[in-house]
Amino acid sequence: MDVKTESDFETLSSQYSQIKILENIEKSASETGTLADREMKNLLETMETRIDDMAAETADRDGAVRLRLVGMKCALWYERAKSLANTGRETEAIEVLSMTQKLIEPSLTGPELVFMSLIVLNHHSYLLSKRGELDECQALLEKAERVYQGLTSQDGPRQMFTEGDLFCAPSTPTRDKETAEKLERLVTNNLQMLVFVHNKKGDHDKFAKYSHLVLRRTLFMKDTDPVVWITRATMLASYLLTKNRFREARHHLCAASAILDQKEHEINYSEEPDVNEERRKEFQQHRADVAKYWLKYCLFLLSVSKTRMMGMFYNEPNQFMEHVWMQPFQPWDFHAGGHPQDFAGVPQV
Repeated sequence: MDVKTESDFETLSSQYSQIKILENIEKSASETGTLADREMKNLLETMETRIDDMAAETADRDGAVRLRLVGMKCALWYERAKSLANTGRETEAIEVLSMTQKLIEPSLTGPELVFMSLIVLNHHSYLLSKRGELDECQALLEKAERVYQGLTSQDGPRQMFTEGDLFCAPSTPTRDKETAEKLERLVTNNLQMLVFVHNKKGDHDKFAKYSHLVLRRTLFMKDTDPVVWITRATMLASYLLTKNRFREARHHLCAASAILDQKEHEINYSEEPDVNEERRKEFQQHRADVAKYWLKYCLFLLSVSKTRMMGMFYNEPNQFMEHVWMQPFQPWDFHAGGHPQDFAGVPQV
C-alpha cells in the first residue's frame, strides 16, 4: 500500500471517530441534537466522496483494500440510517439499510463485510419489527442466522472486521477475541428478535426453540442478569409443561435452581453485609417463585399420569387437573426496554 492510501485511511479513521461523537450528541432531543445531525450528514458525505475516490484509484490494484472501502461505505450508510431512525425518519432509514444490503450482497461472507452485514440485518429487522412487518423481519433474521451458521461451520479462526476496524489502516491487526465477543452478542440479539417475532406470529414451538437458544447462549457468555435469566427459564418451563414436554421443562427448572444456588452462595460469602441482606431477601423471593414452578411441574406430571391411568382403565380421560394454577405473567417490552416481549401471548396455565 502506498503512502497516500495509508494517509487516506488515517484521515477516514479520524473522521469516523468524530461521527461516533456526533452520534452520542444527536441522541439528545434538542437543538444541539439537530445541529449534530446536520454536521454528521455533511461529514458522512465528505467521507463517502473520499472513499469513492480511493476506490477509483485502487480499482485495478488491491482487491482486499477495495473490499475494505466497500465495507467502510456500508458503515457510513449504516450510521446514516441510525441517525435517521433516531430523529424519527424510520422509513428513510429502512430505505438506506436496504441499499446497504444490496451493496454488501456480492461479497456477503468476505471477512471485510460479514460482520457489517450482520449489523445491518440486525438493525433493519429491528425497524421492521417496530412497524409490524413481521414476515420480512423474520426473513432477514433467518438470513442472518444462516450467515452465522456458515461462519461457524468453517474450520480454524476466522478473521473479521468490525465497523471500527474497517477504518483502521490495513497494517493494524484486528482484535480477534474482542471481535468474536461482539459477534456472539450480535447473534444473540438477532435470536432474541426471532423469539419476539415467533411469539407475535403465534408460532410457539419456534418461540420455545429460540428462547432455549438465547438462554443457553447468554448463560455461556455470562452476558445476562441472573434474575432475568432465572425468570425467563422458569417461564419457558411453564410453556413447555403445556405441551407435556416434561423433560425439557425439568431441564430448565433445574438450570434456574442451579443459577439461584450459585448466586446465593456468592452473596453469602461476599464482604458487603448491607447489600447482601437486601440481595438475600430478593433471592428468597425468587426461590419461592422457582419453587412454585416446581410444584406446578409436579401437579402437571400427576395430572397427566392420572389422565393416562384413567384412560387405560375406563377409557374416559379425566381432565380435572388440566388447568391448575392459571397464573398470568408480565411480559417484557421489547422496544421500550431492549428485551424481547418474550412471553406475551404464549399459552400459560
